[in-house]
Amino acid sequence: MDFPNLIHFNINKEISSCLILPGQNYIFELPESKTIIYARCGFKAVRAADMKILYCIEDGKKNDNYNDHWFAFEYENYDSIYFTSYKKAEYCKIYRFRL
Repeated sequence: MDFPNLIHFNINKEISSCLILPGQNYIFELPESKTIIYARCGFKAVRAADMKILYCIEDGKKNDNYNDHWFAFEYENYDSIYFTSYKKAEYCKIYRFRL
């Protein structure tokens, strides 16, 4: 994704944990599965943030099956999330809107 108003920020765990804030919206791009997740941070803790999925796009099509589901973004694994499987973490890029 290359948009001037988006900031790619999951470069390391310290930056990721500082820039994720409750109530803010984020975009998770999963290149392997061609999935884009639009999520809002609901809660933030010391090691992870709970993200509520607002909507999801898979292979260019909106998939409403994930709406209102939650997943955890762990700062330790700043460049991957467990989304389609609990056995394999997928590489991800996280973006937020420039404020």
